[in-house]
Amino acid sequence: MSSTQPQIQIRRMQPSDIPHMAQIASKSYFNTPLSAYLSPHRHTYPEDFNRRFVQMTRARYYNPRSIGFVAVSASKPELPIAYAQFIRLGNDEAARRLIAAQRTVWGTVMGWVVGIWNRIENWVWPDRSVDVKAVENFGRAVEVDDRKFWESEEMKGLYGERWHAQSVVVSEG
Repeated sequence: MSSTQPQIQIRRMQPSDIPHMAQIASKSYFNTPLSAYLSPHRHTYPEDFNRRFVQMTRARYYNPRSIGFVAVSASKPELPIAYAQFIRLGNDEAARRLIAAQRTVWGTVMGWVVGIWNRIENWVWPDRSVDVKAVENFGRAVEVDDRKFWESEEMKGLYGERWHAQSVVVSEG
């Protein structure tokens, strides 16, 4: 490899990247205090813990407001070593252009399929890694914060039209 060729390349994520991205996230978040609270049984059920990241990443991929990028080694461009997913919030011209560029019939159908698939998957194979009450408590806290800090008219006026980083994760090695 020449010294002028980058060793790390950035490209748009593809559906085939999703399992790798989920694995990176699962490993990165596995020992965090939040994961200990939400998923105290992740050591016993690591596949269930990882599946949550597959589902989140897949759902974001098919959201026309979202965009994702992966970092790959030039020698292994099919294997992500880091990723970032962003969502465009608001209804300004940039948001409308992004949605128009990304909304397709196929993408809309796939978004529905992914949503239905996630529900069926969670019904057939419930996530055994989580503490259901902790997840419910955390969800309620997030709702309160969203209403207070993001959904109020004051905050929408200040920050309503923006990019939001949903996930930025780098592999440990």
